[in-house]
Amino acid sequence: MSKAEKKQVEAYLKDLVKKGAVFFRQQSKTYELAASTGEDPYDLIERYVSNTRLHPKDTVAAFLEEVGGKLNLNFLEAKSYNLPFGEDKRFRMRFVRAKDLGQALWKEIRAEWQENRTKPKSSFEGTLVYALCEDEGEIKVAREAARTISDVNVAMAVPHTPQPFTETLLRVKACRYYLPPNEAEKISAQTESRLRDIFEDPDDGYLPILKRVLRDIMEGSGACWYWQGGKVLVDKPKQSHKPADMLCDGLFKKRCRIQVGPYRRLQPEGSVKL
Repeated sequence: MSKAEKKQVEAYLKDLVKKGAVFFRQQSKTYELAASTGEDPYDLIERYVSNTRLHPKDTVAAFLEEVGGKLNLNFLEAKSYNLPFGEDKRFRMRFVRAKDLGQALWKEIRAEWQENRTKPKSSFEGTLVYALCEDEGEIKVAREAARTISDVNVAMAVPHTPQPFTETLLRVKACRYYLPPNEAEKISAQTESRLRDIFEDPDDGYLPILKRVLRDIMEGSGACWYWQGGKVLVDKPKQSHKPADMLCDGLFKKRCRIQVGPYRRLQPEGSVKL
């Protein structure tokens, strides 16, 4: 059998798995005919989704915990700005729902910056806010909130198109709820195999889809970045660290162009409106 034929057969088998006619046994790497018993995994998922008592209370935290993995979700370095002189300037990262943007958040961000500015291990130059917008209405809310940014060391990304994640997150949580080691309910081996495929398939599995959503948010290439007073900092940057680089360019206009010692982290002059 040629490689092309093998790929075609594999595609047919995967389609049969999705339809429930056969299932893939992970342990033996073989396909077996599906039995008529056992619940449909999609019914199990919908049962979880409809039961709000099982949902995470903080969906943003659950989203980041679920797909953050080994990613650094705390700080983003101004890589291009740092490179010429080996500096270490970085910005705090915040992922915030559109409804939570506004004066209270800017005050909280300012307080956090001031609290950490003299602590070498936790200090940062400013904050990058990633507005989480799941529909057009939330995008509009985020754009309005951008006009209230008062500090020059804060920038916010607002996506041009919605980036929904909650529904996919709930389906990810549903899969984890039924799969080992949780196994909230006893399910057949065939149901487990199908559920795992729905959960992990690299093309259309719920978990890979959710990971791609976070990747797109963090890249920021599909967003417009706003800063003080709602002014546009950069639109659709090609590099995820571009907004940090640009904020540094504005904050450190008077910096020494020659590196003279090991103490490289400088505080921006007049970086906040007190």
